[in-house]
Amino acid sequence: MWSIRPALLADNVKMLVHAFVANRVDYSNSILYQIATVHLRFLQFVLNAAVRLVVKKRKCDSIAPTLCNNIDLQWLLVCQKVNFKICLFVY
Repeated sequence: MWSIRPALLADNVKMLVHAFVANRVDYSNSILYQIATVHLRFLQFVLNAAVRLVVKKRKCDSIAPTLCNNIDLQWLLVCQKVNFKICLFVY
């Protein structure tokens, strides 16, 4: 994906990342409820790499400020995504 990133528009990259990465992480996150954070860390690494791809950050750049301050993305951390999905099912 990094090799074709310069040729794509930002909206197209967001759509591709959401289709290929974010949906797969969200697919079965209800079974991840109350799992140890050590196991969720690997999924968080995948989401961080996806965010870096969308906002054109390097691997060594910190991604936490981007996740918190970027209004366009509005992505949650993996543990927050799991809790949100459970709350959505219960509601």
